[in-house]
Amino acid sequence: LLGALGTQGTLAQEQDEDAAELDRVVVTGSRIARTQVEGPSPITVLSRQDIEREGFTTVYEALNTLTQNVGNTLGETFTNAFTVNAEVVDLRGLGPGRTLVLINGRRAADYPLPYNTEVNFFNLASIPTAIVERIEVLSGGASAIYGSDAVAGVVNIILRKDMTGLELSARVGDTSQGGGASTTLQAAGGFLRDKFSLTYAFEYFDRDRLDVAERDYMDSILDGPGASGFPSSSLVMADLFVPTRVDTGLDCDQFPELEAATLPDNFSLPGPYCGRFDDFARRSTMRNERENIAAYLNLYYEITPTTELYGYVNYWTSEAAYNAGVGGSLWFPAAEEGAIYIDDDCFLGGPNCIAGFAQRSFQGSEVPGGDRFFDTQNDEDSLDIALGVRGQLFDTLFEWDFTVSHASYDLETRNAALREEVVNDFFQGPRLGSFISLPIYNFDYERFNRPVTADEVDLLWGTSVTVAETSVDQATLVLTGDLFEMPAGPVGFAAIAEWATQDYIITPDERSVDRRPGAPPGEPGSGENGWWGQGSTPVPDGKRDRLALGVEFALPLAESVRATLAGRYDDYDDITDVDSAGTYNLGLEWRPYDALLFRATNATTFRAPDMHLIFGESSFFVQVVDEYVCRRDEPGVPLAQCTVPIRQPTGNSISNPDLTEEKGKSWTLGFVWEPLNDLSVSLDYFDIELTDAVASQSISGILETEADCRLGETKGGVPVDINSGECQDALSRIDRREADGGLLSEDILTVRASPINQASQEVQGYDATLRYRLETRAGDFALSSQYSHILDSKSVEFAGDEPFTRDDLQNFNFRSRIRTTLSWSKDKWAATLFQERVGSLPNWAETGRIGPHFNYNAWARYQITEKAELSVTVANLLDTDPPLDPTFDTWPYFAPWNYSPIGREIFLQFDYIL
Repeated sequence: LLGALGTQGTLAQEQDEDAAELDRVVVTGSRIARTQVEGPSPITVLSRQDIEREGFTTVYEALNTLTQNVGNTLGETFTNAFTVNAEVVDLRGLGPGRTLVLINGRRAADYPLPYNTEVNFFNLASIPTAIVERIEVLSGGASAIYGSDAVAGVVNIILRKDMTGLELSARVGDTSQGGGASTTLQAAGGFLRDKFSLTYAFEYFDRDRLDVAERDYMDSILDGPGASGFPSSSLVMADLFVPTRVDTGLDCDQFPELEAATLPDNFSLPGPYCGRFDDFARRSTMRNERENIAAYLNLYYEITPTTELYGYVNYWTSEAAYNAGVGGSLWFPAAEEGAIYIDDDCFLGGPNCIAGFAQRSFQGSEVPGGDRFFDTQNDEDSLDIALGVRGQLFDTLFEWDFTVSHASYDLETRNAALREEVVNDFFQGPRLGSFISLPIYNFDYERFNRPVTADEVDLLWGTSVTVAETSVDQATLVLTGDLFEMPAGPVGFAAIAEWATQDYIITPDERSVDRRPGAPPGEPGSGENGWWGQGSTPVPDGKRDRLALGVEFALPLAESVRATLAGRYDDYDDITDVDSAGTYNLGLEWRPYDALLFRATNATTFRAPDMHLIFGESSFFVQVVDEYVCRRDEPGVPLAQCTVPIRQPTGNSISNPDLTEEKGKSWTLGFVWEPLNDLSVSLDYFDIELTDAVASQSISGILETEADCRLGETKGGVPVDINSGECQDALSRIDRREADGGLLSEDILTVRASPINQASQEVQGYDATLRYRLETRAGDFALSSQYSHILDSKSVEFAGDEPFTRDDLQNFNFRSRIRTTLSWSKDKWAATLFQERVGSLPNWAETGRIGPHFNYNAWARYQITEKAELSVTVANLLDTDPPLDPTFDTWPYFAPWNYSPIGREIFLQFDYIL
């Protein structure tokens, strides 16, 4: 089965050439066992050996190169993301949450924090390669088999079992450009008895952090196009009324990292300050420091000749550290104050009166532990337990399988945080009064301009701790067998009954709970005793129950024609309007002769609303144009030309329990042809459509509606009733300062948006594969190549919007991907060359496209003895950096969600079998 389905042609060499038939097996996408290895739905298989030979060290690295994985995702190499210690895939570019990940065909616990503050997902980093037997990937809708989330596809990770003996493995690795050295130790084995089988596996993984400073193309602001030649601001005091930067006693030499600089008069805010060219690299990690430990146990026991007990336990724990480079930055005034007058000399009109702001970045030289003082620490634990019993009924006519399982994921994050009330008082002192609505403080220039002392560090900083956990408990009963005989063969049958309950809890640090940057002093959320710049909303107890019933038939319509029909009904019990969802799946296979298969599928899919979107809330910062003030004060002027300053309110994503399920349709059409025993090709067309997709309300749309309501008409002059439900909803989503006539009068503080069911998406394309094997005197060769191409993609965020297409310069999903593997083996030697090609992408300025990008991995093995072997792996063989984009003027100066910055990695591995 693996040889025929896998992407590595060398696996086929291990098959028995004289085998007359295959055992009946269950393949992802169906619960009915079958002998044919190819079915109506295209399946890609990666074995543990594939992962190693193609130059990958983790499950995620291998899955990330799947040609179906065209979406851009955020992970370890982008530390400004919200789930930095997690890894995801995005099949067909429909979003990580629309790819269902299974462990041995069962749902696992979601990652406890939402991807991009919105989407619940499974963390692929929690699956070590030591426990993996193979990974089956079905690209297409499969909700009729597996329920919610199986929209773009299914990733089914099959764990090892039925092992004998003991396999030991040790691997060390390092990058050629420096940083990120790693060590991996693995042990896997087991034994078989007459009625008992036990398989176990253990993995220890340790990897050093990889700092941004260790890559010369992103370690300085001078690396970016259009660099000014001046360091970024680390210590600056500015008077916005002049406007200029002010020297209030700067002594940059007190900080080893800083240098004195002065911006000339042709800059918008000229004057002296302290800065550094490696500002972004000063402590940012490019890849996390990690220490993972995994333990796995799989057992089987024969109770009677027709009944057996089985189960497994998989435990994974991880300690990681990373830094986004901004953990020690603060600025005055705080977000709720706006511009301020600094110094009580303002009362008398003295020379020390400054109306402006102050920016201060704490340096590693002034805190214990250096830059690592600002790291975020992640402790994560994942547990997956399943226990089942299976047997036979009616003289082996039917087989039944009952399983109960529990999966949980616990996470704790810790980071150094500034006590807001202490920091404000330490630098500003108490508020002395107001002038034209601006607060006046006697700012302490001496403290601001010098390094803090050890005692002051203890006073200013504390530790912010967030705890989050998810779990899923499930019971499944499956009945399979042959119902009756048709002229062309037996009718296969499978039925499933499934019950599950899911929990989702986030407990932020109590200092950051209910923080709302922008809230006036004294009001809830004002942060008078909070962490500086942090705000969180707890998810006290998100709970969802589910009951599902499904049935599947395999119908031999003729000797060469086989149809499959599946249907499923899911009933949900939570706080949303999702009560139930019914889905179906139709498949057709036609084999005019043994070497040729035509196949087609037609399926409906659905996705229940994310737990976080119905129970949780998130905060983020946005830049907006105040449409109401612009249209009121500058009527007729386009928003882009409005002179009202750009505002930076806090954006809040508010949970919406009124969400309904997303609905989808999926169909495929293709063929598999094997003209020779050692040559096979396949081509499959796919079309996936999603309606009622969840998207967060547009901030600009909320501001436009507010302006229409306050002004009484739209931009086109259509009257608007401010008392309408739409107006009242928009007005309730925006907080503004009082209209007091001051400089900050009616300034936007907060905009609250909710997820709603209004988006739609459709993607069309094809997948092609080629596999060829050749045996010669020079050795055995195997070629495997997969190609995916997106012909068209359309997405509409809100009803009535213009479609967003594949060729738009704002679409950063790949249009095509190719992965090719060439393998060779002879006697004690074996080698593999892996090539990956990704298609063009828009440049950062969205004015054109940058060309395709290639990556190569190499692997070689020498069999020392029958029990020992030595192998070398080189990832990114040519040490290729991310492609140059001369318009990418924002650090890190390339698209980290599309390309890896790691560079070449070299691994040496020793394997021994006892």
